[in-house]
Amino acid sequence: MTPLITFLESSRPALLSDLAALVNVDCGTHNKAGVDRVGEWVGARCAKWGWEVERFPQVEYGDCWLARLRGNGAGRILLIGHLDTVYPDGTAAARPMRVEGNKILGPGVCDMKGGLLVGMYALRALQTTGFRDFAELAFFFNSEEEVSSPVSRPLYAP
Repeated sequence: MTPLITFLESSRPALLSDLAALVNVDCGTHNKAGVDRVGEWVGARCAKWGWEVERFPQVEYGDCWLARLRGNGAGRILLIGHLDTVYPDGTAAARPMRVEGNKILGPGVCDMKGGLLVGMYALRALQTTGFRDFAELAFFFNSEEEVSSPVSRPLYAP
């Protein structure tokens, strides 16, 4: 556990910077450009980390993404998180991410931008510490969870 904890503790500044990058983007469900911007950021980061990345283009909603990390074991785990928020356009500019004492505030800090990054950094921690006792760790990034996932659900729950 020590290498994992060491990695995660050393990643705190990067994670906070990444959180600001995501939180400060308007990405309400019906703002396809904003959701796509967040998805493109996530896809690029996963690719930079050496994960297999697949994009699922959508017409009405933002594109969905799937990132995979392959190991040499038997188990498979799928994480799912969403790129969209409930906040209207202009919220990110009006309430950008900020730190007040021991609190981090901003639209989507907990649901779901923080959750996306916690999942991504958890998988990255396993990757960087050499843990490979799994067949596949996958992370599906849903684009329209806030409206009950009408286009993404068939992609991950056929």
